[in-house]
Amino acid sequence: MLPSQLRKTIIMKIANKDCAPYVTDRREFKGSNLFGEWDSVAEWISNENMYAVYSYGYHFPIYIWIGGVWYENADKYSMSTSKHQTQARPDAETVKMDTDGMMDILRSSVQELMNSSYDEWFEVYGKKTAATELIY
Repeated sequence: MLPSQLRKTIIMKIANKDCAPYVTDRREFKGSNLFGEWDSVAEWISNENMYAVYSYGYHFPIYIWIGGVWYENADKYSMSTSKHQTQARPDAETVKMDTDGMMDILRSSVQELMNSSYDEWFEVYGKKTAATELIY
């Protein structure tokens, strides 16, 4: 299934203990203070699909998948977040990073948008959004 198809599915509310297969398969889910989702900004900006799993909000990503590579947050935050890291661990090799490195990955897609000129943006994305402007 393609990421755009995965996003069109219903986001499942699941028990945290059942989330590892969702993470491994990069399916969106919501648990108890734990969730996984596709980053539409990354896809929109660079056509790079990025999936991330967060514990207690966007300030602490615990796993990121981008470019076929899983990144794992090696920092410890709390006992409950450590439990989330164990429960959500994907069935794959991971590259361990600290929280700042994980946030850099997440910010990189936004930074690309900020660095691109309006003309470049419109050339790539303007055609996609021109139809949506009629709605407003």
